[in-house]
Amino acid sequence: MTGQSEVSALAAVVNNLPTETDAPRSCPADSAGAGIWLDFRPARAGAPDFLVDASVAGCADTGVSVGGAAQPDLNGAPVGQIDRILQVDWTVTSQSSGAMAR
Repeated sequence: MTGQSEVSALAAVVNNLPTETDAPRSCPADSAGAGIWLDFRPARAGAPDFLVDASVAGCADTGVSVGGAAQPDLNGAPVGQIDRILQVDWTVTSQSSGAMAR
């Protein structure tokens, strides 16, 4: 996906997530690898400048890396908003270890 409006919309969704707190919390079981990865590149062949990992299981956190350096985790995983922007439907099933596109 290279459309400026979609890229801008995805960036806005991530930018609006609050920073994760250090407060202890109880989360449901995490399905390793269940999530959505987004990478933002200046060009198709270039290395990603900005990586986003939105987990759809466990505490549903979002990890961010800028220029290869990990940033503080973000609270929440905006999977529904990402689905709408990309016009896909990601679901996690008990039979799979990750997100499956329908």
